[in-house]
Amino acid sequence: MKRLLFSARGMKLVNALFFLTLIIRHNGMSMVAYGAWIIYLRYCISETSSPITQKIYKGFVVFASAMILLNLFFYIKALVELF
Repeated sequence: MKRLLFSARGMKLVNALFFLTLIIRHNGMSMVAYGAWIIYLRYCISETSSPITQKIYKGFVVFASAMILLNLFFYIKALVELF
């Protein structure tokens, strides 16, 4: 699984997840896509030696984490409004 995710095919899989989030809205698919992206970026951070590239990847990790939290907030808000 690890070898698949961190290969070129793995990046295609992550991109396909993001494409699916554009087609299928409001089902949690975006959180899965952002989670896969975070895992991929964490691996890239550990493999690169350039400090500038590491900072860019860390910025993307922060962005993806914020998007997951934002999605969770809206899901919880919708659930609270139901009751």
